[in-house]
Amino acid sequence: MGLLKAIELGVSDFLVASDLQEVVALLKGNGELWSNLGNIVDDIRRLLADLCVRDVFFQPRSGNRVAHSLAQFGLREQHHSFWDGLAPDWLISLLVSDMEGG
Repeated sequence: MGLLKAIELGVSDFLVASDLQEVVALLKGNGELWSNLGNIVDDIRRLLADLCVRDVFFQPRSGNRVAHSLAQFGLREQHHSFWDGLAPDWLISLLVSDMEGG
């Protein structure tokens, strides 16, 4: 959903981080996948190219608590949320911690 939101907002030329090395390897690879995930991975690769994403890289969860917290929030709330401007108060301390490196 994040990549689709980036298209909607006209955002491009950014980095994508994941705390799953397997996902990073799949997205950075250029081989075809003959599993059920193949079409999904191909779609994501196309979106990454269309958005001029500079790189997809591995970031341990311990260094990206904001993303993990937002994912947990999304699972818990089960609706789409978008904040324009400042992050919610509950996220600010995690944001500062991530920016300071951990």
